[in-house]
Amino acid sequence: MQDTRLFGEYEQDWDAFTLTPWCHPAGSRLGWHTDLLDSGPTRVGAFTWYLNDDWDYDWGGHLQIIDRDHSDVEMVSQASWKGKTPSVSSSIPDVIPPRANRFVAFKSGTWHSVSRVDLTAGDRMRRSIVGFFIKT
Repeated sequence: MQDTRLFGEYEQDWDAFTLTPWCHPAGSRLGWHTDLLDSGPTRVGAFTWYLNDDWDYDWGGHLQIIDRDHSDVEMVSQASWKGKTPSVSSSIPDVIPPRANRFVAFKSGTWHSVSRVDLTAGDRMRRSIVGFFIKT
């Protein structure tokens, strides 16, 4: 029987999780990456929990996810995370605005990014708690 839970079975597939607060001020962004590590504990899945009370869609800071088959993603070497970034894909990323109390979870290895927080956000920051389910 196939395990249909997103991150598998506790203790068998993952045995711990992390929590890290993040604040993205106006002008900041996070480029395309997969959260996979070369060493250390294995990240099985990732999640983001948005903490903003109010956030205007036009302020950006959206989580962008390519959650489809990655066979159409061409990898090119650039000065970015691990020297690789997706460059061509027929998949249009899913865009998830940082609305209050929204929780987004996805498997590690999924290409994702955070769009630039627009300067019109002023002194408001895109606030979230980010975590990983890991196998130690």
